[in-house]
Amino acid sequence: MPKIIFYDFDNTLCLWKLAPAAKSQYESYVRDLLRRQGEQGIIRVIISTSTSLLGDIDTLQIASLIDGAFSVTYPMDKVATIVKVLTERALSPDDAWYFDDDFDCVEEARRCGIRSICVSPRQGILPHFKQGS
Repeated sequence: MPKIIFYDFDNTLCLWKLAPAAKSQYESYVRDLLRRQGEQGIIRVIISTSTSLLGDIDTLQIASLIDGAFSVTYPMDKVATIVKVLTERALSPDDAWYFDDDFDCVEEARRCGIRSICVSPRQGILPHFKQGS
């Protein structure tokens, strides 16, 4: 298991393209997953280009379930922010996982040695975690 997990917000933790009932079910899953990860001592950080990130986090009701949130201007700034957070916390790229729907960001993070997963904007992180983990 990782020591820290970085998540993009749009189309990763929050799936805007789902029908309301499916979106609500997915958001409940995300809250439960983030809660379990926190109980396991995993640091959870959101990095996004969303200009309304803090409001979006409040809307999703996950503010108390994450350990940090960063809004960046450009997509490729996400990886630089991840590297900065890892350095500040004395963690290595091997300690981190990163989930994003932007393939270029995922590839850049991989080049930095971070386990990175490109997610589907309609499935998000759901296929990448076992139920109950």
